[in-house]
Amino acid sequence: MPLCIVLAGGASLRFPGGKLSSRLLGEPLLLRVVRALESSGLCRELAVSTSPVALGEVDRLLEGAYDVVVDYSWLPCRGPSRGIASATIHYAPREILLAAGDMAWLTPQPLEALVDEARRRGATAAAPMWATGFLQTLAGYIREPWLAVESCLRRGRLARPSDVYRSASKPLVIGSAHLGDRDGRTFMSVNTVEEMLRPRPDPPGHSVTDASEASGIHRMALARSSASLAGGLVYYWLEARWYREAGILHLARHAWQDYCWALHAAGYSGGPSGRSSLMPCRVRTLQATG
Repeated sequence: MPLCIVLAGGASLRFPGGKLSSRLLGEPLLLRVVRALESSGLCRELAVSTSPVALGEVDRLLEGAYDVVVDYSWLPCRGPSRGIASATIHYAPREILLAAGDMAWLTPQPLEALVDEARRRGATAAAPMWATGFLQTLAGYIREPWLAVESCLRRGRLARPSDVYRSASKPLVIGSAHLGDRDGRTFMSVNTVEEMLRPRPDPPGHSVTDASEASGIHRMALARSSASLAGGLVYYWLEARWYREAGILHLARHAWQDYCWALHAAGYSGGPSGRSSLMPCRVRTLQATG
């Protein structure tokens, strides 16, 4: 059974009183997520990963009932990537099941379906995807959690949660409709009070894709860029094209961002002229995202 990790490290600046404490149907968001995981019966144990900024709010809500792992400050990555890496280092788990502490409408059944589908297909990582081609990388099943630590140490501030899925030996991208998501809200994180009161989720996805070929390309990019980021240039481009053609736009975007950074490392500070079929390279404005 996996270690279940609830990611609860955000500063909640856009929520009066704190996002994790905000109540939906009378229950704080963080406790809704914790209970969804507990009720699934999937967890060998459950831990909440948080940051020093959110620790006070998390402690007040949990009242000592669950383990809390505070982000390791020496890790060079940040955000959810640091939270996943910190929990992995602390527990050294063989497999993990992730959930973000702000998934207001998460229920046990989709989590069970996610793990069942991943195990049935022999996947080493699995995440749900909406019809828009974007994944919820913070609600995933991962059998190679050390990849989160590797990404953190290798990429530093550029590390993203998606790096784990891109590096996995057999990643599976599952349309959320296959997991029982009827209206797109199941795996949705809320960032503002408006989103919680009047959610506008993406429509559920219906495809199921084994992305092992793309992950092989990505691992080749990592191997070639071990000495210099520019070494992975061609492979990041090939990875981006593969994900684009498969309709997995989230990972296509991240591969393309890495391609742009590789261009920058190779001396092309402005990126290619004109527009590509994916997105333009604006190296200076790229941000590390989920």
